Amino acid sequence: MRHNAPLVLLLALLFALAACTGQAAQEEAPDAQAPVQADDSTSEPAGVETEDGAPFTLGCYTDLGLNPYTCSNSTNQAVIRLLYEPLFEVGPDFSVQPVLAVSCRSDGGGRWTLTLAEDAVFWNGEALTAQDVVYSLEQAAAEESIYAARLAPMSELSAEGDAVAFSWSEPLGELESLLEIPIVQAGTAADSIPTGTGPYQPVSGEDGLASLSVHRAWSQAESLPVEEIALYPVTDSDMLIYGFESGEIILVPSDLTGSNSLGYSGNYEVWDYPTSYLLYLGCNTADGPCAETAFRLALQDALDREMMATSLLSGHAAASPLPFHPDSALYDAALADAFSEPDSSALEGYAGESVTILVNADSSFKITLAESIAAALEAAGLEAEVETLAWSDYQTTLEAREYDLYLGEVRLEPNFDLSALLAEDGSLNFSGYRSDGISAALDAYRAASSDTRAEAAAALSAAVCQEAPILPLCFEEHSILSSWGSLAYCTATQSNLFYHIQDWTLSG
Repeated sequence: MRHNAPLVLLLALLFALAACTGQAAQEEAPDAQAPVQADDSTSEPAGVETEDGAPFTLGCYTDLGLNPYTCSNSTNQAVIRLLYEPLFEVGPDFSVQPVLAVSCRSDGGGRWTLTLAEDAVFWNGEALTAQDVVYSLEQAAAEESIYAARLAPMSELSAEGDAVAFSWSEPLGELESLLEIPIVQAGTAADSIPTGTGPYQPVSGEDGLASLSVHRAWSQAESLPVEEIALYPVTDSDMLIYGFESGEIILVPSDLTGSNSLGYSGNYEVWDYPTSYLLYLGCNTADGPCAETAFRLALQDALDREMMATSLLSGHAAASPLPFHPDSALYDAALADAFSEPDSSALEGYAGESVTILVNADSSFKITLAESIAAALEAAGLEAEVETLAWSDYQTTLEAREYDLYLGEVRLEPNFDLSALLAEDGSLNFSGYRSDGISAALDAYRAASSDTRAEAAAALSAAVCQEAPILPLCFEEHSILSSWGSLAYCTATQSNLFYHIQDWTLSG
């Protein structure tokens, strides 16, 4: 989806999103298992030209490095995805596609085998081997890695000829989506820039890394839109903002509805892409009005999710009454249609009921969203109050179960595993909700094969809708901001800002 800058400015006015001028660490990706809240340099980038003569330049935090396993800064992660390829990748529709691996098969007993692609070549001309993959997965599973939690169930990694074998301690029918892990050459992880197989490779200048140039041995090198990409060195967010607004940097990643959204201004275009960041209402099923299933079901029917996504979030979200993204094949459109029109009359029997909605004070857009929900409940005859708390107090209150509803956000893994929200011991199941129906549906979904996965997801969605321990609202969309007129076509995913860059089209 393509937007223009005035819409972005409108969003900023509506929610008073303050410009973030903190350190680079504020751009780090949030933990996948927690509610998401949540020196000047005069170096000049190399003069790299696009087809129309404008420089194609990206920002890069020079102090944070480009290690694909330890660098969580979103700006640098965008550059990293140009240097390294994953075993599998998740597309904009959340389907899994092979990259450096062609298949991942289970023996049915927890042992898996990866079959690797045969034509992948590192920048130094050496072919990808099973040993490289074992080494990379070991680095990715290390404690300091951003992928450590995802790969915690993995063990007994080994190279078996041209294949890679490993054990996985949890039932999981579709493992490929979790193997969207960048691969480096064995023994290079400690290098300032580990050796990769990606479409571009690093080029050093007098002051260090200066640019990226086409990796000629890459399979689609001839289709890449630019021969070279300059890097604009930054050390803080102010420099990144200045570089983009001055036209030195051609594009940047952005979460326009996030609490740490940087305050860009000027003439630029916005290209949205889907994410697995779920916004939802969590219910205290142990105490208060939400302990009654009928009341939760009435709330579920009354919510106007489309209004939230289009008006309150200015279109930077996809409304969803289900815990699966509408663009995914796992989304049950027929079931979702039952909630397409909000029904405030569902709450008629609860006039006078008092409800408190807990929200984190760090996010102004979440506060506005919670206030809108409270206003809708009051219009239906309830007494609704929004309680705004700082992050630490917010967490403490949730853990003490001193709430009726809370507005939460979670970054789901690419396989849409809902265990954190729905399992009895899930890290986000604050009220300890458990039912035989949801437990069975969750177990069946996690163990489903590719052939039965959609059916299992539909059954899990139905179980959630029938009991409503959580009330899904929408999935966030994140954005590429590009200099006005610089791009004619681009596409991105949550993990790869330059998804299929060989298909991108520059203006001119």
